[in-house]
Amino acid sequence: MPLKQHLRFQPNVLSKHQNMGVVTLLLIKPESKKPLSLVDHFIFNENGIVGNITCLPLRQVLIVPTCTTEEFKLKPGDLMENILVEYDALYSLPSGTVVKIGDAHIRLTFHCEPCGRIKDKVNLKSITHKRGYLGQFLNSGGIKIGDRLEVTKQRLEPIPYDVKERIVWFLKKQEQPVPVSVLLREVGLSLGYARAVPALFKGIPNEYHNLVFFKGRKNNPRNLRFDM
Repeated sequence: MPLKQHLRFQPNVLSKHQNMGVVTLLLIKPESKKPLSLVDHFIFNENGIVGNITCLPLRQVLIVPTCTTEEFKLKPGDLMENILVEYDALYSLPSGTVVKIGDAHIRLTFHCEPCGRIKDKVNLKSITHKRGYLGQFLNSGGIKIGDRLEVTKQRLEPIPYDVKERIVWFLKKQEQPVPVSVLLREVGLSLGYARAVPALFKGIPNEYHNLVFFKGRKNNPRNLRFDM
């Protein structure tokens, strides 16, 4: 369905409840470098949205509240969102909160960082912490337009927004060194960040430096050749 032909669901008074919202639009991205497609429902599982491009575990779905699109005068899909919800309190929910949307139980991971892909749509500095909330599916099922968003009482471990803090969060749990590819995947960064690892490790305590290595080299990442 072309974006210009979208029909937005008109939420009822339930969306004004502090712990409840409603889905107004759904979008998926079937192929990279192609525009998002509006859909009236989608299927998901613990690997992400079925029919969507493969996403990192902590970035399986992007939820954006309508207050953001209204504030910045954005069109559906401008922020690369999958779910648009009428729920103004979304950003106030702490990382680790589990929300229920349709059949889905979604762990909120961290606010989506503004990036170059949206720089022609909005001022990146202005939209920091307002670009949407990333999430991870905890089950399988379906979501459709008009489904309610409910904040559950379930709370999982919070995940830091700051990338360096997120790296430390992950490495604290490792008993053995891990490849940089695993580190990047588990903190929500693409392999394109591999060459930036030495810079990312600046300021991170030395005790974590030997817990990550590039392929074939189990040494301090600052001294490695980039041979992924």
